[in-house]
Amino acid sequence: MNQIDNIMALAQVFASAWALAGGRFDSGDGFEIAEQEKQALRAAIEQALAVQPKQEPVAWMCTETKVLYDHDTSEVDRFHGFKPTVPLYTTPQPQREWVGLTDEQIRQSADRCDEGQEDTEFTLAFARAIEAKLREKNGATT
Repeated sequence: MNQIDNIMALAQVFASAWALAGGRFDSGDGFEIAEQEKQALRAAIEQALAVQPKQEPVAWMCTETKVLYDHDTSEVDRFHGFKPTVPLYTTPQPQREWVGLTDEQIRQSADRCDEGQEDTEFTLAFARAIEAKLREKNGATT
């Protein structure tokens, strides 16, 4: 039985256990059994997702010249010299969902910046405060 067949079988067992829970043929532990089957199904799905092969880059692009290379040149190379590169993949890499700011967070950032500054200074300080808060919420390291 392959991994997909195993997951399908676990889904069927979970669905059956849930259908029996609280019904005429429930011996009193139907919901507990259904929850156990749900956890087994979840574990199988998580395991299947975890073993997906790591994608390899198909090329590297120099961040300065936008030239493509068939190997990583971010380390010194006798032919190319040092070139800062980024890997390129055949499919997009998973992206985290962007997290914006609430109105309250924007107001708090503005309040922190509006302490006797001129309008241009306030605008710059406000923009930097918003930028810092967005970086914090979205897990950026820079």
